[in-house]
Amino acid sequence: MKGNPYNSMKVLKHLDRVQGALDGNIRPVFLQLDLTNKCNFSCEHCSSKMYPDYIQYRSAEQNTDRIFGLLNEAKFMDIKAIEITGGGEPTLYSSFVEIMKEIRKKFEFALVTNGSKLMQREIRECLIGASWVRISIDAADAVMYEIVHGTKTGRLLSSVLDAAEKFKTMSPSTVLGFSFIVTNVNYAQIVQAAELAKSSGFDNIRFSSYYSPKGPMIREDNIEKIFEWLQDAEELESEDFKVFTFAERVEDVYEAEKTKLCYYSSLVSVIAATGMVYPCCAMKNVPEHCIGDIYEDTLWNIYDTYEIMTTESCPPCWMDKKNNMLEYVLKPQLHANFP
Repeated sequence: MKGNPYNSMKVLKHLDRVQGALDGNIRPVFLQLDLTNKCNFSCEHCSSKMYPDYIQYRSAEQNTDRIFGLLNEAKFMDIKAIEITGGGEPTLYSSFVEIMKEIRKKFEFALVTNGSKLMQREIRECLIGASWVRISIDAADAVMYEIVHGTKTGRLLSSVLDAAEKFKTMSPSTVLGFSFIVTNVNYAQIVQAAELAKSSGFDNIRFSSYYSPKGPMIREDNIEKIFEWLQDAEELESEDFKVFTFAERVEDVYEAEKTKLCYYSSLVSVIAATGMVYPCCAMKNVPEHCIGDIYEDTLWNIYDTYEIMTTESCPPCWMDKKNNMLEYVLKPQLHANFP
């Protein structure tokens, strides 16, 4: 498995879409879709809990007929790929299998899941051919798994790992990822989690920092040790197993220079379980950043009246590097023909 799927230079493959957006014709390449906000876990680090309207929208779910219509609109707009995510746990959605079968006909697709329903064969089968599936595990043993996910099932971790192995056998081309959000509770298991991911047949492990729009949520006195352990985890990388870590220290994310425009927002569309459309995942469920409602309009019409967003009210964002790169390429440069 070669290459880094988190490489910021990937956006350069879609310069035509960004240029089109600057000319007033926004057509996203990528759609992030929440099917439901319902979840069978209760993770303290859940991003949905960071927004004031979390309780109000906790039971929100999409209408199945509308989602089938939305998929036709997305195909008409030449959207290339769809990521099913949350929100809540996507596999709890009552029509999940039917929706995934339809998505599989039309798009490249991926899934972010807690893995608790992968034990069901029909769930695994409808995901065959996915570009990638990332399972939120966030622990290296059963005890920590129960703590960070707020569950009390005893053997769930072993069941999830077993189901993941079965799915990988069914769909060997799918990149299977082990997700580990580093918090103040689980940070001491960083290296052990990488060992577990590697020994369990995952293609990669991705470490992410626990953060909120207000700033980093990791205690300052934990940061030095966290980055030491992340370096140790990277030593486990091989040709067949990749380790992705946050490259800079947590506070660096909050000091990055911002471009005036968020070019990246022209490449992605984010639809919450309420049907509200947002320019990026960082803005999801923030009412003032809603750009439309799929239950009141078509996706095409929503983007016909939308303009590239500015970054004035943006929280700290991991897309700043991509925006700076796009701005450099798109704007005239002094002596550009003297490379």
